[in-house]
Amino acid sequence: MKSSLNFAVLVVLSLAAASTAALHVEVDAKEQFYAFVGRFNKKYANDNEYQQRLAAFTHNLAQIEAFNAKYGEKTQFGITQFSDMTPTEFKERVLMKKPGFPVGQGTQASPSPFPTPVVIPKTFDWRNKTGILTPVYDQGDCGSGWAFSVAENLESLWAIAGHGCDGGISNEGFEVWITIRLGLLVRPSFTVTHHNRYYQSIMNAGGLESAASYPYTAKTDRCSFNSSDIAAKIWGYMLVTRFGSEPIMTGFLSYLSPITGCGTEFNHCLLAVGYNLEANPPYWILRNSWGDKWGMKGYMYLEFGKDACGVAQKSFSGLNF
Repeated sequence: MKSSLNFAVLVVLSLAAASTAALHVEVDAKEQFYAFVGRFNKKYANDNEYQQRLAAFTHNLAQIEAFNAKYGEKTQFGITQFSDMTPTEFKERVLMKKPGFPVGQGTQASPSPFPTPVVIPKTFDWRNKTGILTPVYDQGDCGSGWAFSVAENLESLWAIAGHGCDGGISNEGFEVWITIRLGLLVRPSFTVTHHNRYYQSIMNAGGLESAASYPYTAKTDRCSFNSSDIAAKIWGYMLVTRFGSEPIMTGFLSYLSPITGCGTEFNHCLLAVGYNLEANPPYWILRNSWGDKWGMKGYMYLEFGKDACGVAQKSFSGLNF
């Protein structure tokens, strides 16, 4: 069987950070917080901040317990590196700003590069293929998931096309959702607020640099893109709206394992690297950029066919050479 799955798909998701209920500080919460501080190497400026983080952590423990009671059969919530944040902090510091694109619209490459009819296996996972995926990154305290997912998409496409991938592609200062032949659209910003007409004014950059030549700093700096250091490029892009007959595809602050649904306000991007249609329920395999201690070694499963987290509304992939 010849598979036509020579692509990795960028998925724009909605991650809802739910509000938490108040809870008295208990001994168990203090003990878990002490272990949390050690595990994630947390540093606080003074005792006042320590107590504030302990309060947020305790509230999140109550949320975790409530979420597991409600969704525990399909989704597991637990302590993550974000467990000392309030939902508001998580939204402002880790997630993206509200995107400026109209949902479900965009320019598409034509004709489709995929042959028809398409033979789609019941399961697929790029993690099982050597040399396609780099280690899971950690975007840090910066809402740059859009940059990571796009760069990861491009580096995987470059490897799939037979060019190899040595060290990854730079995430710093780039958003690459719309491209033209031999021209890669980039934007020097960490927020997703501009319409496609703005993108058009900065086209023809030519590609992306490697992570070695343009290291990630987790802060907003002036874009220092150097076209002479381009490491990879693509000739076009796809707005992926269907996968066979299926549309392609809360508490992420505390997420540990498979999730079935959340809101539809786009505020984060992940990379789809596979799926399992034989599981009950079937699910997508998504790669995040919050380090390998989040979720399942940096990955998550999202229920297939339910438009969970708005996944069916905005999914992109670059097109390789």
